[in-house]
Amino acid sequence: MASDLKLYYADLAVGTITNSFQSEDTWFGIVDVSLSTHEGELAREIADFVRFVEGWNERVRCDGPADPVEFDQYSNLVKSGLWSTRDEQGNVSRITDAPVFFVGGEVSWRTD
Repeated sequence: MASDLKLYYADLAVGTITNSFQSEDTWFGIVDVSLSTHEGELAREIADFVRFVEGWNERVRCDGPADPVEFDQYSNLVKSGLWSTRDEQGNVSRITDAPVFFVGGEVSWRTD
């Protein structure tokens, strides 16, 4: 099992990922998002994005309406190339697009 990972957006620490593992080309884990709204506008936007993605995926799970076009409002975060993980040794892995968040703290992502 992999060590804990830190999730970053640029230099902003978003949270800690535990129980991470890779299956084929996708990583999975449990994320504890630790953003504070006192960290500024970017932190608030990322916190909103996490909640949006969790809700969107929950709607998909429950066969509710969920249009991928809804992600357009967060295209600046999804397409930025600024998401990454860092392990305990300081190794950085760039995330392709953005992590996918689920209710309950589950997260998945792909690396370049």
